[in-house]
Order: sequence, then structure tokens, then C-alpha cells
Amino acid sequence: MTVEPQTRDPITPPGLNLGGGVAGDLDLLVYLYSRPGFLLSRVEQAIQTLFAASDCGAEVTPLQVQFITLAARLGATDQATLSRWAEIDTSTAALVIRNLLKAGYVERTVATADRRRKLITATEVGTALLDRARSALMAIDERLLTTGGTERDRFVDSLKKLIASAGSPEPELDRAPQLRLMLEAPAYLVRRALQVSEAAFARDASHFDLTVRQFGALMTIFAHPGISQVGMARVIGFGMTTSGVVLGILIKKGLAISQPDPADRRRNRHRLTPAGLARLKASTPAMVRAEAAMMALLTSTARLDLERALGRIVLSHNGLLTHPLPDLERVVLDPRWPVEVTALQTLMGGALGRG
Repeated sequence: MTVEPQTRDPITPPGLNLGGGVAGDLDLLVYLYSRPGFLLSRVEQAIQTLFAASDCGAEVTPLQVQFITLAARLGATDQATLSRWAEIDTSTAALVIRNLLKAGYVERTVATADRRRKLITATEVGTALLDRARSALMAIDERLLTTGGTERDRFVDSLKKLIASAGSPEPELDRAPQLRLMLEAPAYLVRRALQVSEAAFARDASHFDLTVRQFGALMTIFAHPGISQVGMARVIGFGMTTSGVVLGILIKKGLAISQPDPADRRRNRHRLTPAGLARLKASTPAMVRAEAAMMALLTSTARLDLERALGRIVLSHNGLLTHPLPDLERVVLDPRWPVEVTALQTLMGGALGRG
């Protein structure tokens, strides 16, 4: 069956070049780079990059440090409790704990009262590692606040409200006050806020069979008909492998098509199919609702302050990341940035409405 591809011409401001003759859509980039979920994802990448460069970055990850901290501060604790305190799913927790056991940073013992129950405890080696890891994470926290141009209390409060929007209960710090330093650290809260952002979209858009990345890719192809895999990576900051996987999934679902570039047969151009355009139209309101709910506990001023702080952090670390965004500075300096989630109908809604 022949599928008639999308034919909309992209907006072509000077200076935004995605390769293969496809010009960047400044309106789309201003909108995309204003989204808290996108900014949180880039900040989380910066945190991982900075920690990997620390003197203990080759030994553990920030998430593993979190588990060692929980095991050290809570004492002998079962895996389900560690998973609940870390606020991640049990399968991910099991993988983290398995790697920590293998490295010798935690150990597993059998509970005396119930021999079916296995308890996790930090080892001496793991506890010794914590001092160096905590120092690295504290330095990263200070760097985030400095480059974000924001006060710790304000930044932390906004992230906590964003997390609370998902109905997540406040950590029971009265039962474990020794965990306050970890659970109120900016780097930790960024990861939790990113989880909330992704979960909010997954909840509101579940019946559209789209992930956050797939939605972003659909929107990017819509704004840049004929975009290549390299161009997709330049817009969203995906690695080439991830970009190829996401595009492949959209093609398999019948939402996009890939055609050889007549000017360079080694390069493929991507466009939305009618089904892809329809899916983008239908799912856009869900994305808007998800973000509005996520930011509901913040005042408009607090929301802008948080987005601007996140944007400054992302911009200051853009060059450190494996996949920097070439046009990020131009976008962040655009007088419209950051724009509210409802601005999508203004920036792109006319074209979406025309189909």
C-alpha cells in the first residue's frame, strides 16, 4: 500500500541547519526546549556526566550511591523497602542491588526472625566509598545551583512541589532523619522530578501507544519534513543509535516513512504518514494536560524561575554532553523562551489543525 507522506513546508529561519538541506524550525525548538521534562532530562544527563568524571565515577553511579546510602543509614533492610525509599520499581532495584553485591559494596544476609526474608546491608568497602561519592555529589549540587543562578531553597522547593504533583507522599524523614541530606539534594530531586514527568505523560497518553521520546520525535518530524537521523539527533539530543531506534519504531507503527535522499542515497529522509499526523494531533492535548498537572502546585512565577534555572544549567553544560544541542544558545536567548505548554497551539496549532 502506498502511503502519501506529509508535505508541510518547515519554517526556515536563518542559521538553523539540520543537514541535508533541512532547516531548523525555531518555533519548534523554542517550544521543545521550554518543556520541563526535556530540560530535566538534559540536566540529569549533565549530572551523570559530571559524576562519571569524578574520582569515584568509574566505580559507581549516582543511583548506586543512593542505594548504598540507604543500606548504610537504614541498616539491614529488605529489597522492597530499599526500592520504596529509592522510589524506583522493584525490577530496577533488583538489578542495582545485584551489581552492588557483585562489587562488594553491600551484602545480603538472612533475617533471624524470618529466614525467607533477605536483608541488605552496606559493607565496610561500600561505606568507605560513600564519603568520596557524597563529596562528588555535593560538588555537583553546588555547580547546578551556581550555573542555574538560583537559591538552593527555592530550587529544592520547586522540585519538591513538582514531585508532589504526582501524589507522591513526602519521605518519612521523621523515621529516618539521617536521610534528609540525600532526599533533599538537588541532584536527587532532579532525577525524581524527571521520573514524575515521564510518568505523567505515560499516564495521560497511554492509549496513544507513544512514549515521551516517540512523541518528541513525531513533533520534530512534523516541524522538519525530510529530517534525517542526524538531524533528529541534533534537535532532541539523542545519540545516533537511540535516534535510529526511535525512528525505526515510528516506521514500524506506520507513523512515519523513510525515503532515500535523492541528493545522497546514503541518507534517508523522514516524514509523517497520515496516521502519524493523526496520532500527533490526537496525543498533543494529553501532553499539554500532563505538563499542566505536573506544574499545578507551582505559581506562574515559580514555574518560570524553575524553567529558567534549568535552562541555564542545561546551557552551561551543553558542551560537556555526548550529544550537545547546536542551537540551544540561540533558543534560550530568544525573547519568547521559555513558553508555556499551551503555546503549542499558537506555535504549531494552525498547521496541526489544517492537517
